[in-house]
Amino acid sequence: MRAEWACEERDGLVLLRFTLRGDESCWGPLQRVRLFEVDLGAEAVEIFRGGAFMPSDPAGFYLVRAGQPAPEVGVWRPAGFDQYTLACHTLAAADAPATGRFIAGFVTFDRFEGFLVFDTRGETVTMSAWCDLEGMSLASGQPLVLETIALIAAADFPGALRRYAEHLAQRHQARVLAAPVTGWVDWQYYREEKTEADILRSAAAMAALRRQGYPLDYVIVDGGWCDLCSEWLKPCAKFPAGMKALGDRLHADGLRFGLWFAPYLINAGTELARRHPEWLVIDRETGRPLYKPRSNVGPAHVLDFSVPAALEWLRETVRTMVHDYGIDYLKLDGPALAHYEGGRFHDPAVTRLQQVRWSLEVIREACGEGVVVEGEGVYGPGIGLVEVQRIQQDPHPYWYSPETGEPMLKENLKNELAGAFWHNRLWHNHRENVILRDFPSPFHTRKRKDPNLKEGILSEPEVRFQVTAAVMAGGAMLLGDPVEQLSRNPRRFELLSQFLPHYPGAAAPLDVFRGDGRQPSLYVLPLQQAGEDYTVVAVFNWEDQYEDFNLDLPAIVGEGEWHAFEFWEQSYLGMAVDQVRVRDVPAHGCKLVALRRHTGQPRLVGTNLHLLQGVVGIPAVSARPGAIELTVDHFMQRDRTLWIWHPYQRTAPRVTTNAVDLLVDSRRPNLLAIHFNGRAVTSFTCEWEGTNGVDSTSRALLMAGEDGPLERRPMPAAEVS
Repeated sequence: MRAEWACEERDGLVLLRFTLRGDESCWGPLQRVRLFEVDLGAEAVEIFRGGAFMPSDPAGFYLVRAGQPAPEVGVWRPAGFDQYTLACHTLAAADAPATGRFIAGFVTFDRFEGFLVFDTRGETVTMSAWCDLEGMSLASGQPLVLETIALIAAADFPGALRRYAEHLAQRHQARVLAAPVTGWVDWQYYREEKTEADILRSAAAMAALRRQGYPLDYVIVDGGWCDLCSEWLKPCAKFPAGMKALGDRLHADGLRFGLWFAPYLINAGTELARRHPEWLVIDRETGRPLYKPRSNVGPAHVLDFSVPAALEWLRETVRTMVHDYGIDYLKLDGPALAHYEGGRFHDPAVTRLQQVRWSLEVIREACGEGVVVEGEGVYGPGIGLVEVQRIQQDPHPYWYSPETGEPMLKENLKNELAGAFWHNRLWHNHRENVILRDFPSPFHTRKRKDPNLKEGILSEPEVRFQVTAAVMAGGAMLLGDPVEQLSRNPRRFELLSQFLPHYPGAAAPLDVFRGDGRQPSLYVLPLQQAGEDYTVVAVFNWEDQYEDFNLDLPAIVGEGEWHAFEFWEQSYLGMAVDQVRVRDVPAHGCKLVALRRHTGQPRLVGTNLHLLQGVVGIPAVSARPGAIELTVDHFMQRDRTLWIWHPYQRTAPRVTTNAVDLLVDSRRPNLLAIHFNGRAVTSFTCEWEGTNGVDSTSRALLMAGEDGPLERRPMPAAEVS
């Protein structure tokens, strides 16, 4: 057998292509092939895992040490790798003396799974790239084309991730929605116990919110709506009107209809499983249909889409959902490669990756262009076929698991932030939902183990962390609580208006590869607003105690003087040149700081209208000496506040506005707070009379707080507690 390889440089990526070619004898079965190996030249190496095997596959930063077992990251490890290996599906990065900082990522997903594997059994850590051949054989002279891998220098780590994702998007013709998916999904609260009446109650509450301007579009019915969780043409007794009637009702209320669909596993008691055993994946050991005693659809078999009739069944089932039920969104569950473990396909030349790809192609074709498809499972095959992709497992209201102490919501948020670079390039990322309620669900999963157990409730810092991560990471934004109940907590309900409309962009991590395997705490999102550019920095505390942080302004926004405003405490922090000190960030909590360049003219520095503090809801801002004009265009303008810095003495401006009412607070030197109730579109013009510039007295107050001037040198800093 002969191995061939070729190298090409394109757009800052080095692309490596590999082919195996049989010689005079037949080779096989071939289980796995190593494409290359590199010694990273260090006893300890910090790495980044892409987490692309499935939504529960951990993404983020880890430290591997030679001579020690690799960190345990989730439950997935490819067969044949032991505790001294850390395997990464599709994508990994490392920072090592021998190589510098680099990214290695597969860019094709035609037949074989690709792994990047870090091995710690030697004196130094090594990294190797592998393709899983799944028992393929190679005849004399036959070529076997393997997957292509990209290597990228990553001194600018977020920039390198973007180049990798943009290459994938161009190569596979990614489908990216014009606007994020918003709405409600029932799963986190109701699980399989939901009824038609439950769905309609939340839908009615959501329709009422839409009439008030809330941009909430989709009602997505998750698992538990059909018999045996897999009789897709037989809605169960909990949905007596049927799915077409439900869809018609939602459409009449101006909502869009989404439906859960898990065609990869089929309950063993279904008519399809009984009538078509020839459509099922075969157990390698017994020769009978592969059987899964436990799954999310109950005791199950696995459908084999290498059988043409099974693939045609899939096509017709999806067409029925689209044309008869009237769905607008297909919530796909189950294209997970782990389902096929222990099985073989009727066509032995077909791989697991091809099974997933073929099924997604059929689903895409059957849905047409008008239905949004949500992918789940392995990432690569879905690029170009799904508009939305799950990147974290089901959320639960526990930072740590009550049973094991393992990270739970913490792990979800880590995946969400670490995977933000995929968003708006390959698809829209999907976090499943945010949890806002302050009451437990009676349908929670722990109840199955012990009916006396109660579900937890997120703390206020955890709610803020979750919402801030959702806004900074971008992606679909779905509620998961009963909407009619959520409205009974005014503060939690107010949060809806402060993260909607959902901004389409995503932040990038700043403090990466610190040498200890810790997750980044600082995420930076540059924003462009009409009339100004500014930056929002999220400061996340992953730890179990209060932490303090310093924002290095030259590294984040460059040289100059910067206004700093913190959203959650609604606090103007002052102006700074070198750093902003962010103190007392609570355990599992965060701060959210907006940084705007000081120009010497009046400046909008903060607002409680939306977490991003300007770019959403304030389409126009313009300033000139002695005046500032701005427009607020947001569906919720009740009890809102604008904070405006100005260079003038303790002088209240003349404010011209069409607001319903307002209160102007000019007590703090150089800071104006306008509290108002607005209209659909509210305009403000603030003018300071007799100000054709800044006099010497006002200049002395440029950095003044309530306790007097702050020192400008040598370490000007704003500070928040």
